[in-house]
Amino acid sequence: YRYTVEKTAKLRNPLWSTMHQLIKRLVFPFLFAALIALAHFGIWAFTNHTLQLLDAPPIVRGFAYSGYQKDQSPLEREFPSTAELARDLKLLDPLTNRIRLYGSLDYSEITALASKLKFKVIAGAWINQDKVMNAREVDALEEKIKFYPNIERAIVGNEVLLRKDLTLEQLTPYLDEVRKTAGIPISTAEPWHVWLKNPELVKHVDFIAVHLLPYHEGVPVEAAVDYAMQRYNELMNAYPRKKIIITEIGWPSRGPDIGAARASEINQARFIREFLAKTAYQNYDYYLMEAIDQPW
Repeated sequence: YRYTVEKTAKLRNPLWSTMHQLIKRLVFPFLFAALIALAHFGIWAFTNHTLQLLDAPPIVRGFAYSGYQKDQSPLEREFPSTAELARDLKLLDPLTNRIRLYGSLDYSEITALASKLKFKVIAGAWINQDKVMNAREVDALEEKIKFYPNIERAIVGNEVLLRKDLTLEQLTPYLDEVRKTAGIPISTAEPWHVWLKNPELVKHVDFIAVHLLPYHEGVPVEAAVDYAMQRYNELMNAYPRKKIIITEIGWPSRGPDIGAARASEINQARFIREFLAKTAYQNYDYYLMEAIDQPW
């Protein structure tokens, strides 16, 4: 009875009544907002969860390097300047002393810049359906091999058979021509399955330059490194007398989902760290794709 009387008196008090209404107006919206914030945090935490990644060695065997800057693209015929190329190489210098290049005509000064910084180079000639440009690319590559002793290998054509730019019979004469004059190991670069389907191609190269890119095959990142090593071993078993160089391996930071493969910065970090850790104490010759992210 006493409690009821006191409560009734408080409610009849204008000040108490005002405070009571104010609390009701503030507390319930606050609780509602807190629940919404908690839900948003839960969604963010699920999609942006931290992942414990393996420690990776500080030194990389080699990088595939194209040179195009963030706002440039070979599709638009926009090329890096000499200063931009030199800046990139200085960034890579503490991490590796090997790079793989793709062509001999565009931004041709890259070989000289790499030589100055004592990079070992896999030089390239870009081959496609244009016979005139192919001849110019091959001529430029042969001249560079003569003048730059830091070129330790060369690759004539990049995924030419995969793109079906040329047939095997059309590609092999370019390989044979460069092999006659180069004095260094020569190959062409293709994904693992192209090499397995074309044993005749192996007869025209000094080593197998293979691309292992599980993302493009829809492999989830959790299984990607083991998958790449499985394909590498298949090539070793098929061609035990040929040296194998992984001229592209990596994972993109952005791009469309392909099957179970998702492009993201965390997946890129996971794949690369796991690959580097698993190959650190083994005799793999590889070039990470790509040295510097390129939106194009």
